[in-house]
Amino acid sequence: SLITERQQGGLTGKNSVRSFDVDADGILLGEGCGLLLLKKLSRAIHDGDHIYGVIKSCSIRNSGKTFYPLAPSPEAHERVILDALKKAKISTDQIDYLEGQGAATKISDQAELMAYNKVFGKRKRPFWLTNVKANIGHLETPSGVVSVIKTLLSMNAGYVPKILNLSELNTTFAADTNVAAVTQGHEWHESQRGVKYASVHNFGAGGTNAHIVLHHHEDLKKRS
Repeated sequence: SLITERQQGGLTGKNSVRSFDVDADGILLGEGCGLLLLKKLSRAIHDGDHIYGVIKSCSIRNSGKTFYPLAPSPEAHERVILDALKKAKISTDQIDYLEGQGAATKISDQAELMAYNKVFGKRKRPFWLTNVKANIGHLETPSGVVSVIKTLLSMNAGYVPKILNLSELNTTFAADTNVAAVTQGHEWHESQRGVKYASVHNFGAGGTNAHIVLHHHEDLKKRS
């Protein structure tokens, strides 16, 4: 029930969501849905569709048993991210943008940030961590597809919006890190490799972790 979830620290008692913030204290529930039309790239090109992005790879795993339902495993997060990058045949340095889960509980945010630091922390340049839940709340089942839609829209607009309500990144996981939360919106230019790559990370209370790697179709067309 909602009362139980509030008692366990899953729901905030405030009127805002503070994903990845030191003062994060739970989510606000929202309502909504999302729809994506998926096609093979060759078919979409043939049909003259506007292609918002291309799925490079995806990976789904389960954390297994943890000591607390709202305490996901950092190691499980790390494994699913590395598996998706391996399938995509790209390095951690090629990811520009990561749309995180950001459930806004101290335990889950910290576990997620620990995994990001382990995977991306030794990069030569920071990558942008952002999150949509502060804008619209946690939609539960549709939250993953909404995160993908936001990422694709950002990629096509060439703009990275800031995380709302973030005053100070929770750096309990690492004092020195290349994880750069987006506190001010800014333009998104092509990387040195000429391709915009983005990741979306999502997980559920049952322990399922999912990570998807996307790239911008227009960037690839320019190179061909």
